[in-house]
Amino acid sequence: MALSLKDPVIMNITGTASNNVPKPSILYNNSSGTNGTVSLSASAANYNHMRIFFRSSDGTEFVSSVDVHSPNGKRPNLVVVYDSSTVMYFKAKTVYINGKSITNNGTGYGEAWVAGGSTSGRSNSNYVYITRVEAWNE
Repeated sequence: MALSLKDPVIMNITGTASNNVPKPSILYNNSSGTNGTVSLSASAANYNHMRIFFRSSDGTEFVSSVDVHSPNGKRPNLVVVYDSSTVMYFKAKTVYINGKSITNNGTGYGEAWVAGGSTSGRSNSNYVYITRVEAWNE
C-alpha cells in the first residue's frame, strides 16, 4: 500500500513504515473546560492510553497535555507553567481517573509565582481546567 505525505506514519521496529496509527476516542470536549469533575463518555478502564488536555485560568493560550498509560486508577499531575515578562506562574493539580470520571484529588491543587528570582507568592486555588480527554488502545 502506498502512503501519501498526508498520512500519519509510524516506523515499526523492523524499519517498515505503517500508517496504522490508532484513532483516539473523544471522551470529553469543552473549550471552556472545567476545574471540577469531568464526566467521560466511556470508562477509562476500556483503554490503555489517555491524553488529557488542560489550560490555565488565565486564558486559553496557556495550555498543556499529559499522556497516561493504563489510565484507570491513576493520579496524574496537570501542570501549566508560563511567564508574563516579569512573573513566572506555576499552576498545578493532581486528578484521579476512575471509570467514567476524572476528579480532583482532594485539595491537591495550587499555584505559585516567582518574580525577580524569588518566590513571590502562592495560593491553594484550583486554576487548571480540563478541556479535552482522548483515549485509545494500541
